[in-house]
Amino acid sequence: MKENIVQKLTSKDDKYACAFTDRIVAESHDTDEWYEYFEDVASLLDHPKSLVRNRALYILAANAQWDEENRFDLILPDYLKHITDEKPITARQCVKALAQVGLARPQYIPQILSALRSADLSKYKDSMRPLIERDMEETEKILINSGFTEVISLNDIFYKMIFKRKSFHIFRNVGKESISIDELGDIQNAYSEFTPLNPEIKTAIRIVPEKQTNCKRGGEYCILLYSEKKDGYLQNIGYLGEQLDLYLVSRNIGTLWFGIGKTKEEPFEDMEFVIMFSIRKISDDSKYRKDMFKSKRKNAEEIWEGEQISGVTDIIRFAPSACNSQPWLVKNDGELLVYRYKKPGKRGIMPADKVLFYNRIDIGIFICFMDLCLEHNGIGFEKTLYSDADDGELVLNAKYRLYR
Repeated sequence: MKENIVQKLTSKDDKYACAFTDRIVAESHDTDEWYEYFEDVASLLDHPKSLVRNRALYILAANAQWDEENRFDLILPDYLKHITDEKPITARQCVKALAQVGLARPQYIPQILSALRSADLSKYKDSMRPLIERDMEETEKILINSGFTEVISLNDIFYKMIFKRKSFHIFRNVGKESISIDELGDIQNAYSEFTPLNPEIKTAIRIVPEKQTNCKRGGEYCILLYSEKKDGYLQNIGYLGEQLDLYLVSRNIGTLWFGIGKTKEEPFEDMEFVIMFSIRKISDDSKYRKDMFKSKRKNAEEIWEGEQISGVTDIIRFAPSACNSQPWLVKNDGELLVYRYKKPGKRGIMPADKVLFYNRIDIGIFICFMDLCLEHNGIGFEKTLYSDADDGELVLNAKYRLYR
């Protein structure tokens, strides 16, 4: 006869309920006897009492190893929400339990790591936040060292780096470590694996010492980006360049999009120089961005019309742009329409004849952020690109048809 497990786990006698939970967890190490109650336990994840939520988290994690029916597929989003549970103790228990879930079901490791890395802990008191952060680091270490890191895609890494990246306008006090020859080779190889906006446009990179360019920002090298001149080539370079930017951050290599860069290098395989990065190894991780949300950016309402999408609208606005011009506008009318938006009279310090050039690159960067955020939030999409052929105030560049 099936037990009334919900009644026992929610008993007012906390001592009894905790002992019952401990019994289930202990027995679940060796038997799938309690797996049949999976849905009953999962129904308690949103229980108003935090002790009950804790019990549900423990039991579900203990039974992940028996989940041949993939029931976790249905509850994982709800489970991950408790990484930032209103009760910090429950948040800590969730984070710790996720190590057990990931080890038992490695297909969930990318989602778990992504949720841990993007969690906003600002609501917790200073006394608790470091403890939760330490738990996160330990769980992440366990999962990464589990031998299943190959399931983590480049895009998962890129998304995490959105929150870390910063533009090093001057490389100062960043350490004396140099970029190795092996790392330079890795950069070349990685670029060849990036996804372009338009695969019909040929591009390439060349890495040279910074002193061989007009860039004097304290970088060690400059990465020169080359492209064929075809319709959409600037957006394509922006899209590829931003993947390169985020990849470099993941290797603790600081970056600066250097728009006014010039080089003595000749055109490369019939491709012309477009733009460059200045780069340098960053020995001290604290030199990177500590809180992205303190960056100077337009409000979401200034760049997005229509219903906002949590985890997308609030993140894409932090895409880098020339002179922080942020020349974009999204309209959500059921589909997402991405426009290059040039506000009359606003161009910062950019030469007037270069505004359109840089803004088209910026739109490619913005579309890269859009793609990463939609994918991270599990939103499928079909993307259509449009020719940006005139210098109008509002020019459509991309349309997204979303699938949830």
